[in-house]
Amino acid sequence: GVKTLKVKYKLPATKYFSMEFPEPIKLQPGLSATVDVTFRPIKRERYDDYIEFMVPGGSFSVPVCAFLPVVALEVPPSLDFGFAASKEECKRSFTFTNVGEVAVDYEWKIDEPFTFTPNAGRLSPGESQNVHSVFLPPDASVFVANACCVIDGGKHPSVQTKVTGIGKYPYLRLSEPTVDFGDVLV
Repeated sequence: GVKTLKVKYKLPATKYFSMEFPEPIKLQPGLSATVDVTFRPIKRERYDDYIEFMVPGGSFSVPVCAFLPVVALEVPPSLDFGFAASKEECKRSFTFTNVGEVAVDYEWKIDEPFTFTPNAGRLSPGESQNVHSVFLPPDASVFVANACCVIDGGKHPSVQTKVTGIGKYPYLRLSEPTVDFGDVLV
C-alpha cells in the first residue's frame, strides 16, 4: 500500500508460545517488521496456535506450529541363544538402527549371564550399530532377561529386547555300548 499502517496483534492463546507485550507497530509502505515468538514445549507432541493481526481494514491470523524431532531406535524384538554348554561362551550378533531424526546416545543394560559389546555409544540418524552379545551360563538353567537400551540418559523412553538362553551340562553319549577292534598288528 501507499499509506502507513498501524498493526496490532494478539498474543497466542497457549502458554507454549510466548511473545513480548503487544505494542502497536507502525509500518511504512514497502517496509517489513519482525515479531519474535518463543517456543517452550512441555511434552513431546505437536503444538498448534495462531497470532491474530489487526489492521484498519480487518484482521488476519498467522498459524504457529511446532514439531519436536522424533527420537526412535529400532531393535530386534528378541534374541535367542538356544542351548549352550554351561561355563562356555555362546556368541550372537544383532543390529539396531536409529530411525529417528536426531543423534542419540545409547547405553545397553542387561543382567548376567548376558553381555553386550559395545554397550554404549552414539548413533546419528539412519546409522546402524552391530552388537556382539555373549551368553555364559554358570549352570544348567533357563535364563531370560530384558535388555534395556537407555536413550540419552533416560530423557526418552527406553527400548527393550528379550534375551533368552538355556544352559546345559555337556555330555557324550555313545551309540554302541562297546567298541571292539579285534586283533590288530603292532
